[in-house]
Amino acid sequence: MMEWQASWRNVTRKKLRSCLTILAIVLGISSMFAVISTVQTAKNVTMQRLELYNGNADYSILSEKDTFPEDVLELALKNDQISSATGLIHKQSYLELKANEQSLDQQRMRLTGLSTLDNELLSLDEVSSDIHEDGLILPATSAEILGMKVGDEVTLRVPDGMKEIKVTAIVKDTPLLEGPTDWDDATNRNWRGIVPLSTLQQWYGLDGHIQEVRVNVDGPSSMDDVVKDLHTTLQPYDDVYLQKIVLDEKQSNQLEDLYFMLYVIGGLAMFISAFILYNTIFVSVVERKNEIAVMKTLGYTPFQIKKLFLFEVLILSVIGLMIGVPIGFGLGSVLQSGLFSSFQSNIDFSMDYQWALAASIVLGVAIPVVASLIPVTQASKIDIIKTLKNVPATNTNTGKWRSAAGGILILSSLLLTFVNNVLSIGSLLLGSVLLFPLMVKGITTLVLRSSLVGFEGKIAANNVLRALNRSSNMSLILALAICSGLFVSSTFTSLEQNIDKSVTQSFGGDMHVTAEHALSDRDAGRMSAINGVKDVHLYEERNVTWVTGQQTRQFSIIRTDLEWNAEHPLFHSIETESDKWKDRLKQGGVLLGDFAYREWRGSSGEHITIVIDNQEHELEVLGKVTTNQYGGYAAFMSGDPFDELFPGVLSYKALLTVEDGYKEDPIKNSLVTSYPFDFSEVQTVDEEVNKQERALPGVKSLFNGLLFIAIAVSGIGIINTLVMNVMERLREVAIMRAVAFTSFQVYKTIFYEALIIGISGVVIGIAMGIFTISLNVVTTLDELIEFTIPESTLLLSIIMGIIVSAFASLIPARQAVKHNINQALKQE
Repeated sequence: MMEWQASWRNVTRKKLRSCLTILAIVLGISSMFAVISTVQTAKNVTMQRLELYNGNADYSILSEKDTFPEDVLELALKNDQISSATGLIHKQSYLELKANEQSLDQQRMRLTGLSTLDNELLSLDEVSSDIHEDGLILPATSAEILGMKVGDEVTLRVPDGMKEIKVTAIVKDTPLLEGPTDWDDATNRNWRGIVPLSTLQQWYGLDGHIQEVRVNVDGPSSMDDVVKDLHTTLQPYDDVYLQKIVLDEKQSNQLEDLYFMLYVIGGLAMFISAFILYNTIFVSVVERKNEIAVMKTLGYTPFQIKKLFLFEVLILSVIGLMIGVPIGFGLGSVLQSGLFSSFQSNIDFSMDYQWALAASIVLGVAIPVVASLIPVTQASKIDIIKTLKNVPATNTNTGKWRSAAGGILILSSLLLTFVNNVLSIGSLLLGSVLLFPLMVKGITTLVLRSSLVGFEGKIAANNVLRALNRSSNMSLILALAICSGLFVSSTFTSLEQNIDKSVTQSFGGDMHVTAEHALSDRDAGRMSAINGVKDVHLYEERNVTWVTGQQTRQFSIIRTDLEWNAEHPLFHSIETESDKWKDRLKQGGVLLGDFAYREWRGSSGEHITIVIDNQEHELEVLGKVTTNQYGGYAAFMSGDPFDELFPGVLSYKALLTVEDGYKEDPIKNSLVTSYPFDFSEVQTVDEEVNKQERALPGVKSLFNGLLFIAIAVSGIGIINTLVMNVMERLREVAIMRAVAFTSFQVYKTIFYEALIIGISGVVIGIAMGIFTISLNVVTTLDELIEFTIPESTLLLSIIMGIIVSAFASLIPARQAVKHNINQALKQE
């Protein structure tokens, strides 16, 4: 208990320094908490949305054709081991709005017919009225935008004419009913609604037919028996098959790179705060050398000395945690709202903070303790006799070796560009860290020789050189923050500038069409007859389960026509070990999209295991391709091998190209107007480009916000450093004031000192950022990453770096001016 009291007294002796250190820890912990909670929340929301969309179902019964007999649903319900089953139909309709201000695109409503709502396969939270009453069920956001409420009569246009139906319930937004977020979004996304299955069957002439059956099995132990029974049950029905429902978040969440960048920026803030704490403890040890020596003469052991300092670190860390975690909740909420708004979806989420809280508590204590080990160990090893006799410490000149090692590492980074992207950039950054004091010394020397800063500036430059290591450490932290910010922002800017290229080079044409029914050559001819359509290509795809390690995953395999792909590629940048990939693809190999290849974690020439009708098949992976299809989470097969593996699969998708001089939007309108109920989705290449362009700026703003926090934490470090420097030089400042140095001149001296530290960090940080961006461009395999210097982030870094440094000088300058001259002159 006495040791804790002694540690607390030591913490409160230097109140300003302790407060600044705690503030740095608070910002580091809150940033880390916000980032971890955001990543975990995003992952959990994705899985929850998948579960809600699939309705807790274990298997789906599907058909290669448009529909199959409803008898299959009855047979599934008769199986004692199936706890529940639901039949579904999805069909296209059009809202008849009172004001005809909206385009036909904006009036599309996708109707889902359900055989029942009375089971665990679908979870709908009512906002108003009763979902069990026959009628139209709308999600809350759509109802608000459309201005509809329970009891309203809605007119829908279906193939059989106009139909009136009453809105009987409004429910909370759910993935199954995910609609537009506003009228502009309605151009690219259907409104959604649920009606009774019988109603939809009647409207669309599908009596006795359904498109899908979702089943839930009683328990895992009976799963194999149910699968066997269902396979036997489905044998009499041609083209009907059973598919396991796999909740694979990668089908809709391919944000690993984004998560990594969030961790980098959030981790940087925590690293900076740990470095500030290291500096605080180090200076505290230096200041209290005599005190420590006296304590050792009184019988304190090295372990007890360590305990005293570690208790101080723990006190600072716990206070930082107590303040930082609540702030982290607020920051995390802002970060998550910004991230999810960039998804352009109606996403209800609640923060997942359990893992973030545990990680923040553990890391919030462990990182500061680890950061303090070096100065704490030095404190325990202080020599009593040398300290009490004031014997100067032996200066081991390691500067030359450090500079030499830094230079070698920077040169090595150039050579490593031929080996590995991460090693090259890591070598550059480590080399820059080692050379940093030399670079700061060079910039400070230039200031010293300059006539622009005047007498005060030269004194400030000399002060920086006197405390070079401490000053360069804080300047380094600022430089790393700026370097990281420029690197991340450059990546986003490069992707933003190349979205058009990214989409068009693997879109497969000018327009994508997804049909309500299987497409035939006759349908292709009808689409070709639309004025402006140059060519139409029908293609098939099949959603399959694949196995990696102990995990079961799911993606789409797309049937590829190599002649069409040569002119209008669905994929490009083929990375294979052989130039004969086309022949090998025709023989039955498979090409994986870049994201699927990364998730598979295999190598070209190895085999991937896919599951079809509960049977495993091995396919040779010929290589990795770059594609925009399903975000790269897809595979490609040639025609004959695909037909052999998936007999009976029909074309529900088409690619259209447009004649020169024609635009996609009028052609899309013609398609939708001429065949309003044939297509569930018609998307132009420009719409896909615009969709992706709307997402990036929001994410980029989040990173600029985190960069702002990292620079702010660096500013706290600069304040702390200047306070330490000023406290060491109080007698010197008092002498200057005694010989007519004005208070304004003292302010100017410390202001220039802060500027030298800040500008050094800004200049070197920008240089490090530019070199890092260059190395990344040279070494990356992503052809969309180009050398781009983000002007907005560059300007933000310069302004923030200078402003933070300028403000950092105010507190220590005020302390120096307000300190009593007589007391300061009496100090040894």
